[in-house]
Amino acid sequence: GSKWRAQSGAAVEVALFRADTDDELAVASNTNGRSTYRNIGATRRQGAELSWNQPVGTTQQLQLAYTFVDATVRDGYLTCASSGCATPTAPVASGARLPGVPRQQLFARWQWQPLQWQFAAETVASDATVVNDLARERAPGYALVNLEASRRWT
Repeated sequence: GSKWRAQSGAAVEVALFRADTDDELAVASNTNGRSTYRNIGATRRQGAELSWNQPVGTTQQLQLAYTFVDATVRDGYLTCASSGCATPTAPVASGARLPGVPRQQLFARWQWQPLQWQFAAETVASDATVVNDLARERAPGYALVNLEASRRWT
């Protein structure tokens, strides 16, 4: 990674990452509402992060951050394809996306701090993500908008 900071207070950070994991957990069986889990082979999460922080005058601040993650299975394995599964039989191929890990995320924030008050508005957005080992179903992407107001009393 790398960081840059200007005398004006502006800052940029860039990071590339790769994390290899062995023995990730996956469903081994799913019967009568109960699931058991087992270890699967190697997985990989790799990507990039970029952030920018910019003061605006003496009372405002802008922030922006973006993350891209490629999260994949490196060793294929067998999984359960439906409920009532006592033995995994559905193949998950090497290169399949890991469930629950969105490919992209974005964060943006504006902050204003006049005297003892602080106001902020921020947005957090996430890409759609696969929700099962076979990547047959997806949860849609989303965005949250947060508003903040606070006062310092001391």
